[in-house]
Amino acid sequence: NLADNSVISNNIVDGEVKTADIANGAVTPGKITPSNTEGHVLTTTANGVEWQSPEPETRIQPIPSDRNLKAGFEPINEHELLLKVTEMPITSWHYRTEDPSIIHIGPMAQDFYNIFGTGDDENSYYPVDMHGVALASIQALYQQNQEKDAQIAELEKQIEAQQKALSDLETRLVALENEN
Repeated sequence: NLADNSVISNNIVDGEVKTADIANGAVTPGKITPSNTEGHVLTTTANGVEWQSPEPETRIQPIPSDRNLKAGFEPINEHELLLKVTEMPITSWHYRTEDPSIIHIGPMAQDFYNIFGTGDDENSYYPVDMHGVALASIQALYQQNQEKDAQIAELEKQIEAQQKALSDLETRLVALENEN
């Protein structure tokens, strides 16, 4: 199975290359890129064929987000999304195919799918969905912050008024004490 990064032996790869072909010299060991692997590389060796992730691209590909490409617009509740984000486990980890010193931080696709229900399946998530959840959560936090700022400003006015009233009472008390 190519998807689990295992070594393939005696199987047809992309309908053409077999381990036997490598062993009998029909295919020179090296890298081949079958047409249906989205940039992933198969490295042929005398022992078989190894699946490898693509080399990092030098340019990050943009995510199509044109309004004209989309349909089915529905409003969301940013505050609900924010609460869901707080329920989502976020851990540090490394891919099994990477050196353990390469650390990533993020949710598991299964958790993201179960909490937000976006995407095709529970084994992966689309960056656009992660971006949407993050931006909606930021909006909810901004709204909460604005509300708290308004509450704080109101409380500061109340404290100022109470301090003035207390100061006036102290002044009157001192005046009364001086009369006696």
